[in-house]
Amino acid sequence: MYVTGSQSSSLRTKAITAPNLKYYIPTTTQRHIKNYMKTSPFSAEADTIPLWNPSPTQHDHIERWGKNVYIGDVGLFNEDGGFDTLFNIFETEDENISRGLNPPKGFVPYFKKLSETLKTNLIFSRAKKNLYIRGFNKDKRKESDDRPRIRIPDSLRSKPDRVYCSAMHLSQGFLRLKIGQFERAHISEYVEKYQETWRPHLEENALDETRARSFVIIVASFRAQSWALATATKPRLSSRKGKATLRTVSGIPDMSFWESDDDDILTNSGPSDLDIKEMQSYLQTISNKKDREEIEWCHCVAVQADFLEDEMEASRRGSSRNSSRTTIRP
Repeated sequence: MYVTGSQSSSLRTKAITAPNLKYYIPTTTQRHIKNYMKTSPFSAEADTIPLWNPSPTQHDHIERWGKNVYIGDVGLFNEDGGFDTLFNIFETEDENISRGLNPPKGFVPYFKKLSETLKTNLIFSRAKKNLYIRGFNKDKRKESDDRPRIRIPDSLRSKPDRVYCSAMHLSQGFLRLKIGQFERAHISEYVEKYQETWRPHLEENALDETRARSFVIIVASFRAQSWALATATKPRLSSRKGKATLRTVSGIPDMSFWESDDDDILTNSGPSDLDIKEMQSYLQTISNKKDREEIEWCHCVAVQADFLEDEMEASRRGSSRNSSRTTIRP
């Protein structure tokens, strides 16, 4: 049976973008992580939010490799720059629990299974390009090799409170899985209908840590085998300029990391040696080739996501922002 829309006209789903992201990440998130997530390296994908902490982020047992962030996941961004999945709308309550997820009691899934949805409404793309830079300058090299080098632009040193830089190197490129607009509209109606039954459950899972107090639903995921990330923190106004050079992990040509001796540039790369060993052990238990490939490309490095907004609440936030800008003169 098709799920009809919500009776409340004040509810609507909207895409999370850089300008409104601050309402959907915890207030305790460090500045450099916020800056990175607000600066999508994919210039053609303005509503793409890069994750500073690519999934899987759960380190409780080896089966975590099956818990990667996926289309239809409902959850919250965490303060580490990752995404915590509570449940998936395409799976039943029992299926969610069997994957170690945490659905609301009496959860009603979307009327289509994920496999059925993907057959007709999946936008799949594979990108071989592996280097994305936004905000940083790509430095001219004196070295004879082709290792990229990035630096913080001089112009940002005059505006240290607005340092939005990101660099992402994905050695093997990435896979993008995205729900088509037609299905996305139907999912919006489903979310609007059932969101009130989800809210008490979400509030028990740290929903109050975000300013908007809204859950997030994933509509696209960008997945890679490995990653090397860099961002900039508030630069010191000194003669020393923040620089970082891309290096290859010794003995592993498909893995890289940004090397920097400047505290103004913060870096993150993975997976770790331990993660690689544990993944290989887990892959030995998987015989299906398609399932193996999905696990090998399990690290979600960026997402596109929707949130459910109450128009009256959004209006109140807008009024609050406008009043805070008003200067009262005696």
